[in-house]
Amino acid sequence: MRNWNFHIATLLFVMSITFSLLSQSPFMLETGADRILKLVWILPFSFLMLTTPQSFLSNRLFPFYAFIIMMVLYAGFCQVLTGNQHFTPDIYNIFISLIITMASYNYWLHYGNYTVMRNICIIMIVCGILLSAELYLNFLQSADLSSKSYAYEDKNSIGQILLCCIFLPFMFYKPNNKNIQRVIWISSIFIFIVIVMLRSRATFISALFIIYYLFAHLSSKKTKRWMVALFLLASIIILVNANLYELIINGIILGGRDTTDINSLSSNRLLAFSIAFKLIPQNLWIGSGNYYVDCLPLNILTEFGVIGLTLFAVFVIHLIYQVRKHKDESKLALTSYILLIAFLLNGLFEAYPPFGPGVKCFSLWMLYGFLLSRYNEKGEIANNSTTK
Repeated sequence: MRNWNFHIATLLFVMSITFSLLSQSPFMLETGADRILKLVWILPFSFLMLTTPQSFLSNRLFPFYAFIIMMVLYAGFCQVLTGNQHFTPDIYNIFISLIITMASYNYWLHYGNYTVMRNICIIMIVCGILLSAELYLNFLQSADLSSKSYAYEDKNSIGQILLCCIFLPFMFYKPNNKNIQRVIWISSIFIFIVIVMLRSRATFISALFIIYYLFAHLSSKKTKRWMVALFLLASIIILVNANLYELIINGIILGGRDTTDINSLSSNRLLAFSIAFKLIPQNLWIGSGNYYVDCLPLNILTEFGVIGLTLFAVFVIHLIYQVRKHKDESKLALTSYILLIAFLLNGLFEAYPPFGPGVKCFSLWMLYGFLLSRYNEKGEIANNSTTK
């Protein structure tokens, strides 16, 4: 029976990861099929709830339970008090993140092993290639990278998804076969080129942090010196070459925006910020309800006020503490820590990371669930962890 449970749980879990990735396909987004694919996490969650219900009562999941319950009760209280809509997409995104965390925690607690992690990495590489190829062939191959208009408007979510399709295999999948290694490197380079062509500046920030952290903390001194030298050389070449400067600085990094217009340069965020700053004093403590502004802390403050932002900040600080305290002894903890900070940086320029929108951030909550399952009763990483 256990073998059957393992096969069914693994199949449903792998389906959830695959469908989460494919839900970001332009075709799926255009047809609305992404809404159906995003719901697939309910399947492994429901199966694990039926077969191993006691695991969901773990005190390791309690902070997440407490957070979502408090946010739901608080949103209901604010909505009754103000008459405004406080059940915003933030509540939905937090709930989806909880479902993914619970399913991942329970799955890894009972069935997790290196083979499963290797298969997850292969799925992410393959789906990353498919998504990148679709974007390139349908949107990017003839795009004007110096134009103010983007070739693909949903660039931020797909950019972060593709970044995870490179990052997780880099951390967890080290095949011995040289040919397979070359294929992965070539695939990763192709995916990264597509990320650059998407011109998602919020994704650039996340990518730069990941690259910086990996080289600053995990590389040898010799590698660091070579990387600094190559970076300086590339910077000089870009600065002295007018065509490269126009393409890379003005086109890709600045997005073809008018550098003399701060609102244009910020993709109209400045205007949205000014509206938010007018709304905040009106309901400082409990917020004004549903309002979208491309900055996570400002978005939470506007929607839920100082009290809501405090609840949110306490939980995020708890997350950072949980993943940071074991980052030097567990690859799961280290990867979760890097990904959490990368998504939080992304959240300075987007409204929903690290919780959403939808399943955009599923990689983080999947890893966080895996990590929690490796804690022993003393809050230490268990020695039998399969992904140290």
